[in-house]
Amino acid sequence: MLYAMEPTEADWYTQAGFWLSVAGIVVGSVGLGATYYQVRKARKSADAARDAAELARGESVVSFRRYLAAVAHRQSAEVEGFVFNNRWELAGFRCEDIAATFAQLGEAESADEYRYFSTVFRAKSANSIRRVGDKRWANQVLRSKRLLDHLTAPFEIKGGRE
Repeated sequence: MLYAMEPTEADWYTQAGFWLSVAGIVVGSVGLGATYYQVRKARKSADAARDAAELARGESVVSFRRYLAAVAHRQSAEVEGFVFNNRWELAGFRCEDIAATFAQLGEAESADEYRYFSTVFRAKSANSIRRVGDKRWANQVLRSKRLLDHLTAPFEIKGGRE
């Protein structure tokens, strides 16, 4: 069955359809704008979260380096005491500990030096006649103390390591 409208009725439906289409376009545009706004806001939040995470990671790295350097300071003092009291085997063990700590700090040269002294001290504990190279040992202690002082410094030293 074909439904026929009168001309006045057809104009009313046409105008209503037109205005509903215009309203749909406006609502869709507002919705699209709100979506863009929310996406930008979410991106800013994600960027801020990433920056905060990077800052926290950086602070954690610095804190961990200071902690390791403080541990190495304590271990270094123990080694000095062991060497002073001719407790060579304990000095050798503690030198290995210090070498591992320096390796974690990324200071391979100092780690190698402490590994060398570990073998010297252990050999000395087996044969207590040989004398340790006092000058080389004293230089190593001073170098490592300077390095550890730098690593535990609360602020970056200009012109220094890092």
